[in-house]
Amino acid sequence: MMLASWSLLALSAVLPAAAITVNGDATCPQPREVAARLSSLLPGASATDGGAPSESAADGGDVARIDTADDALEIVLRKSDGTLIGRRRLLAEGTCDERARAVAIVLATWESDVHPAFRGPVPQPAPTPARPIAPPVSAAAPATATARPPVPAPAPVPAPVATPPPHPPASAVVVSAPPSEVRVRPRAAWDLGLGVSSSLAGGALVVGGQIVGAVLARGGLGAHLCVSGEGERSTAAGSGQAVWSRLTAGVGPTYRRRLGFWAVDANLSFVMGRFQVRGQNYPVTYASSGLDSAVSGGLRLLVPGAAWRVWLTVDATRWLDVRSVRDAVSGQERDIPSWSASAALGVSFFAH
Repeated sequence: MMLASWSLLALSAVLPAAAITVNGDATCPQPREVAARLSSLLPGASATDGGAPSESAADGGDVARIDTADDALEIVLRKSDGTLIGRRRLLAEGTCDERARAVAIVLATWESDVHPAFRGPVPQPAPTPARPIAPPVSAAAPATATARPPVPAPAPVPAPVATPPPHPPASAVVVSAPPSEVRVRPRAAWDLGLGVSSSLAGGALVVGGQIVGAVLARGGLGAHLCVSGEGERSTAAGSGQAVWSRLTAGVGPTYRRRLGFWAVDANLSFVMGRFQVRGQNYPVTYASSGLDSAVSGGLRLLVPGAAWRVWLTVDATRWLDVRSVRDAVSGQERDIPSWSASAALGVSFFAH
């Protein structure tokens, strides 16, 4: 019995290790992070990052894909011939390391069910032979009485031999099945960045700067903040002109939609601006300032990246306050443009 146990253990030790290729378009976690976690759970497996998304592995091993689908992670495991082993969707919650651990547990559970390289027989102890039962001796029989022939002892009953279960646990690694849903309270994602902008109003194009930020909850909804400044413009009236500019700050709701490795933010903002104007080339000039209000809407395109990402923003603003410039001598009057459009290019730091 001991020889058979050692033979089974030696056989399981020489079984070929299963190669597992991990790929997909997920960025949090990345396939290489899942492959590293999976290799630590299944020492007999060769888990590698497949690089570009693919449905097959060149070495004939299993292929795992981790894709991002809205606010969830789509996990698919197939054999080299395309046969489906398992498919599951997990909520994309928690840090990237926590998500990689949850995905690796799911893949390790599937692999241990289909590959004998991750299962081994549990050695059983040899049965202990039963001791023979001695015949009873009568205490009342006289010493000179003729001895009776000994009564043969009953044959020993062999001890039951335990049979291994149909799917015994792995002798080296014990992988527990994950719960039905891995739920970790997510942290709010946020980003903050700086960009260079160009603004168009009344046919005049000027250069400025922007500070943008966003705080997003699960599902892509959140709040958007934008502070911008622009260069001076001029509006002619009579013999001179009015030179004016605005320093603005806007806040409002935003929604982020992921498009693979790319993302798009749509935002709507309520804007407050400090309006400044001064006269130029008039006999008598004045300077004044005040607060204006506006409504703005725009889109922000985010290029692929991890902590630092480049973005491009386009938006349009409608000023609700009507301002005008008037030449007191000629009586000529001109309105300050109430519409403006801008585009900005910048970079932001992202925390997930």
